[in-house]
Amino acid sequence: MGAHREEMKSARDRRDPHAFYQAACRVLQVALARQLGCYPESITGKEINALWVPSLGDDQIKSSIQEFFQKVDALRYSGGESQFVPLEKEELELESILRQLGKKK
Repeated sequence: MGAHREEMKSARDRRDPHAFYQAACRVLQVALARQLGCYPESITGKEINALWVPSLGDDQIKSSIQEFFQKVDALRYSGGESQFVPLEKEELELESILRQLGKKK
């Protein structure tokens, strides 16, 4: 996951949303895969509901993850960038998700 974080930070510094979201998505996939015991590539926004287990967190964290994947998909498939918030804010959101992942409320 460290290499993906470095790619994400480098993309943020270059102001490259496509590379940022691609690397950020990979960071999230790897973090989830470690807890679920599956391949990171199998984790998508559409698969979160099917893969979700209570030990990952509550519905709020699941919704945050789904929203993050939706942003990634929107950028990936539309190519548009105007609807996205600053990458620094997105990085903070991802870090918040990662900190909450697996914590019991």
